[in-house]
Amino acid sequence: MRDSTQIVAFCACYVFSDYLDISTVAVDASRRRQGIGRALLQRILSETGVQNATLEVRASNTAAVQLYKGFGFQITSTRSRYYENPEEDGLILWLNP
Repeated sequence: MRDSTQIVAFCACYVFSDYLDISTVAVDASRRRQGIGRALLQRILSETGVQNATLEVRASNTAAVQLYKGFGFQITSTRSRYYENPEEDGLILWLNP
């Protein structure tokens, strides 16, 4: 997503035969909490037309977890010590697992 002069958010994802794998959703720190991430995720889900989607997020990223849960994603498993710097668990979430 862009404002008039800069990219403020992006999503990297892969569409497989019947599901979407979301690798990255990022919003510029100065533009967070403005609904941009929600609008981006809504657009990605709408434009891909998939019913099932998965993603992974740091366990400490409560804002992102709440955003994804608002779309119906559910935490289905945890990858222990998956992330580094700092080391922490990764939560695996699925939409319509």
